[in-house]
Amino acid sequence: MVEIILMAIGSLGFFIGNLYVLMFVLFMMGTQSAFFGPIKYGILPDHLREDELIGGNGLIGMATFLAILLGTIAGGLLIMMDFGVGVVSIMVLVVSVCGYLSAQKIPLSAGKSPDLIINYNFMAETINIIGKARAKRPVFLSIMGISWFWFYGATYLAQFPTFASEVLKSDDQVVTLLLCVFSVGIGIGFLICNRLVKGMVTARFVALSALMMTIFSIDLYFASGNVVTPALSMVGELSGASDFLSYGSNWRVVGDLFGIAVSGGIYIVPLYTIMQVGSKEEERSRIIAANNILNSLFMVGSAVGAMALIMLDFTLPEIFLTIAILNAFVALYICQLLPQDLIQSIIRSLLRLFYRV
Repeated sequence: MVEIILMAIGSLGFFIGNLYVLMFVLFMMGTQSAFFGPIKYGILPDHLREDELIGGNGLIGMATFLAILLGTIAGGLLIMMDFGVGVVSIMVLVVSVCGYLSAQKIPLSAGKSPDLIINYNFMAETINIIGKARAKRPVFLSIMGISWFWFYGATYLAQFPTFASEVLKSDDQVVTLLLCVFSVGIGIGFLICNRLVKGMVTARFVALSALMMTIFSIDLYFASGNVVTPALSMVGELSGASDFLSYGSNWRVVGDLFGIAVSGGIYIVPLYTIMQVGSKEEERSRIIAANNILNSLFMVGSAVGAMALIMLDFTLPEIFLTIAILNAFVALYICQLLPQDLIQSIIRSLLRLFYRV
């Protein structure tokens, strides 16, 4: 219901062209999401069996990324139309109303901590929540793993426009293409993960998928140096998606980004599920809130780190290589934590491939 009100205010901000109103709505949407996210993931174990949680998290994750993709593309295209402001305003209101109606269909879930006292000192409560998350090592390690995924992914997503224009010599069409490939790849990774683990709550494929993210990232560094740009780009004009894809070697860049995204999808779903299952019922939503706080801090760290590397005259491919090397250390640390899971995942894959066992 709050989202409908916020979208109404946002529509007003668009029509009167007031930046302050729009920034206020943006801030409040972030606040509303901070309430919405922990509840959304927190109630899943109430409505799904344990062997359904991997699939449930995968579907939510896939739908979220596809929604972000569609919203980004639709918003960017529709706002440029003659009556773009009106069309976008109507769309955000319709979507928020659909969200409200969908929320009404969610089965009721009783609060597991009805006597909880709210601490309005948000700084102290943030420290308290993170302390609760640290109390259980598997849960906290899952949170750190999820936060690293957002650090890693935010580095790529934030650099796509610059990467497309400066390295690929391409226009906004290619930015949209890269965003599509990344979002769809993560969604497919979510679904593949459920097929791989068959509903088991296990981190078996986390180490292997982290290693695959590093391999694809390193190959992206080398692929970026072999990009073929059309002749029109040589005189300062950026090429479109069709021109970019007309060269076979450029598909390697697309393939690497798709591989990174699929591996990331397989990597993150088990961590969300372990966090949910490992948390106490009465603390689950607050543990997920702690996860969101740390995710945000890691994403800010990603932006600051990329800025520092750019100031040191790193090129974008070199930034991607740096993040790949850092991810290699993360992958090795996961392998150290779960050595048996890495070996099992490799051997299981080989047995399934060669012997269908």
